[in-house]
Amino acid sequence: MSKVRFVTAQALFDTFPMASTKISVPPTEDFSLDFLRDLVSQEKLDDAVAFCAYLLGRREGVWWGCRSVRRLLGTIPDADAGALQAAEAWVKNPEPELRQAAQEIATRADQDSATTWLALAAAWSGGALVFGRAAPIAPPPELTPHAAIVAIALAARFLAPEERTARLQACIEDGAALAESGL
Repeated sequence: MSKVRFVTAQALFDTFPMASTKISVPPTEDFSLDFLRDLVSQEKLDDAVAFCAYLLGRREGVWWGCRSVRRLLGTIPDADAGALQAAEAWVKNPEPELRQAAQEIATRADQDSATTWLALAAAWSGGALVFGRAAPIAPPPELTPHAAIVAIALAARFLAPEERTARLQACIEDGAALAESGL
């Protein structure tokens, strides 16, 4: 049985209006996985990555981001491993303490690192954001997919074009499979 959150692409865009700023192709009433695979067949891989990030639930999206960054980078530099491990720990056990630990690591880490953005994706998956003395607010639901999109873009940025295409296609197919089956 499929666990796809949004039956149609239009339903996803209706739920996440910000998706239209990340995805250049207008939504259709097509089944969401068909829409995703259509983006891939049109070689609109950045659009497909963004669509997939919004398609997945928060926990699945962080997990997919972690798997994708590992696939794109191959070897994770030691300096970046802690942020990735924090995100993966939260996925395996989505407790507030692990989400907060991911946030603490991310705030001290290199903001140009893909793994930092994965830790942010986990940190922004729930709980509350606190800014100085302001009242805590719940993170908007768009923050987790946004962070996953940034992480994947950062991980793919130095790949040769053919390698980038092949690896992103594999990441997107992995995301589609995760959307269908869940964690």
